[in-house]
Amino acid sequence: MRRIKATPTTPPSSPAQAEPAPQRDGRTTSTPRREARLGHVLAATDFSPGALAAIERAARLPLAAGSTLHLVHVLPAPASPAEGESAEQAARRSLDEIAARALDVARGAGNAGLQVAPSVLVGREFVEIIRHARSRGAELIVLGRHGERPILDLLLGSTAELTVRHADTPVLVVQRPPAGAYRRPLLAVELSDVALRSAALATKVIDPEVSRIRAIHAYHVPFEDRMALALPSMEFAAYKARYHDDARAGLGRLLDSFDGLGVTWESSVRRGDARRAIVREAARWKADLIVMGTHGRTGISRALLGSVAESVMRSAPCDVLIARPSTFVLELP
Repeated sequence: MRRIKATPTTPPSSPAQAEPAPQRDGRTTSTPRREARLGHVLAATDFSPGALAAIERAARLPLAAGSTLHLVHVLPAPASPAEGESAEQAARRSLDEIAARALDVARGAGNAGLQVAPSVLVGREFVEIIRHARSRGAELIVLGRHGERPILDLLLGSTAELTVRHADTPVLVVQRPPAGAYRRPLLAVELSDVALRSAALATKVIDPEVSRIRAIHAYHVPFEDRMALALPSMEFAAYKARYHDDARAGLGRLLDSFDGLGVTWESSVRRGDARRAIVREAARWKADLIVMGTHGRTGISRALLGSVAESVMRSAPCDVLIARPSTFVLELP
């Protein structure tokens, strides 16, 4: 990792640092979540427009004073040492320009003291991104949805999808250039242990002045088609209502457990496929961010079952933040 001098006043021995910004006006609160800010964030770039949008989003997040934005570009293994040196030098020059731009964005967003640490790595993109995130203690990885190879991505999986699939660090996938802070988040939850981690992440990345988050839980009615044929209409209605009531009660209990996060929760329970329900609710709510968890399934079971998180990431009308269970760890290739 090389540390750059982004402004004339930045010492060469320290990362590029944004000048402190004036305190922003607005109400204050003493709730715990206002104290929770991100300290180390990693943003990877292939120098595409989507990746640049992701870096701008990372610089706009509610960051702690003195936080570090780790900028990463991954080069493939070179054919020769000379070719590798030339590619690395070009990548470092481009990263220097992006670092300066990120600092300008950070100043405008009120992120005082942000440090930007650029690194050029060599290897497979998603593997090096995850390794660097682990080595730097990053709390969040920020990526653009599409890179330079969208057609190939459809066949093999994009860097964003591969990172989501293998990372034990939360991943924010950015769909478009940011227009401001996140103000209309949608939390998609299963009634499981990953839900609390997802909720806590949501409160860290949204505008600190936002006090309300909408939460959706999608549920399934077992054998719905068969029961519709087998039961009289009133009994079938009662059969469906039982699962709806159980889902609503379960979501209510889960949201009660989020009480210490310092926001008000609005609940929404939807019957049917979770992937479609989440995307539809995001459009209905005009969400600018979907926050959800994903489990640690890999291999054949994951391929057969599919990933709700990856499906939502592909079709969501907004950015998507994906958390893992705290116990999830995957060995990299």
